[in-house]
Amino acid sequence: MGVSRGKVEAAESPETALARELSEELGIEIDPLRALPRFLHDYGPVVIEMFPFVCRLAKGSRPPHAHEHIALQWVAPTGLAALDLAPADFPVVASYRATA
Repeated sequence: MGVSRGKVEAAESPETALARELSEELGIEIDPLRALPRFLHDYGPVVIEMFPFVCRLAKGSRPPHAHEHIALQWVAPTGLAALDLAPADFPVVASYRATA
């Protein structure tokens, strides 16, 4: 079974892919601050490689807009545990909270 790099296109860095995806899906520009540890998540039929980053909105960026999503919500790091997240998101949240 192979590992899916998801939305990282050929010859594209994970940082560039993240910036592109956030621009397409939320209409925002970001400044990546630091990478969190990469990890694999096994969904059974597919294993995905996650490339999480801590980012902030870039100066002059528009506020996020739900282009491809139903709603958006800003939450404090302590509020992340109350959200209905995908299983692959839990290690990202744990890593972020451990370094925040």
